[in-house]
Amino acid sequence: MREIPHLGVIVASICVALLLMIVPLSNTLIWYRPVFPLMIIAYWAMFAPDYVSLGTAWFIGICCDVLMGTILGEHALALAIVIYVVLRAYMQLRMYSILQQSLFIGLLTGIYQVVLFCTEGFLGNLPNNLAFWSPIFTTVFCWPLLVLIVGNFQRRTSTTKAT
Repeated sequence: MREIPHLGVIVASICVALLLMIVPLSNTLIWYRPVFPLMIIAYWAMFAPDYVSLGTAWFIGICCDVLMGTILGEHALALAIVIYVVLRAYMQLRMYSILQQSLFIGLLTGIYQVVLFCTEGFLGNLPNNLAFWSPIFTTVFCWPLLVLIVGNFQRRTSTTKAT
């Protein structure tokens, strides 16, 4: 039996992730904000790959670009690359322990940050603060919490289907 997530749960979780990206923080804390859209899209790509595609990642990335006021396509490219990797390996990722998944999410966040760093560099806006790389660590630490919260919510609202 396989759990089928309710489409409303996926959409609502993505909306919450986007809202968390624009919550005002102090100038110091803003550097440590986890990459919520990456985490939620990676979660759904891992546990419900039929509902998430590269197009979904690209659209969510464009939404991030609009909400954060960055160049259009910067976050879209980074998210599409990351979700491509997740969609290629989702069967293996499901079997990993939560610690292994967290480390893998850290690697993916590193790739995401490198893409952002390169695009900003091409524009001549290289971040000169080492805190630019801190979302890698905060995302790793937030991953188990996200899996727990979204997983429980998904189980409450999903239907089951015999496979």
